[in-house]
Amino acid sequence: MRSSLSEADRHEGLHALGMAVNNARFSRIVFGTDHVTAENQS
Repeated sequence: MRSSLSEADRHEGLHALGMAVNNARFSRIVFGTDHVTAENQS
C-alpha cells in the first residue's frame, strides 16, 4: 500500500510541477514578465 501511495504522490507532484510550468509560461506570454526566470536564476 505504501508503495502505491508514494507512486500516486509522485504523480501528483509531477502534475503540479507541470501546472506550475504551464502557468509560468502563460503569465510570461500574457503579461510579458520575466520574473519567473529571474527567480530561477537567483
